[in-house]
Amino acid sequence: MSMLDFSNSIFIILMTSGVAIWIIGLYVLENPPKKINRTYGYRTPRAMKSQEAWDYAQVEGTRKMIIGAKAMCLISLVGLFVEFGEVLDSFIAIAIMILAVLIPLAQTEQELKERFGSR
Repeated sequence: MSMLDFSNSIFIILMTSGVAIWIIGLYVLENPPKKINRTYGYRTPRAMKSQEAWDYAQVEGTRKMIIGAKAMCLISLVGLFVEFGEVLDSFIAIAIMILAVLIPLAQTEQELKERFGSR
């Protein structure tokens, strides 16, 4: 039986970024920015269109991002058991990380468009 490979890029990249995004997400859920601003929070043109859209995006966008972070952490465990080669492992991990960020963003933007109109 082989040992777990904690040095695998899939594990390292997805676990560290997943945990970091998860922690930041929990912080933002507990301390959402109250007013529309350009420095902190979920800041897309749709989210900044109105205070109501802003408030919605801070909660729903962050919740979805936390789900993506949890998925990254779960998927990272594959890297403990499977290795495709250093370069391919890194590519796979980065591709999954990008998807775990872009999918929640796209879902939130679609919800903002449906609830608060297009822009």
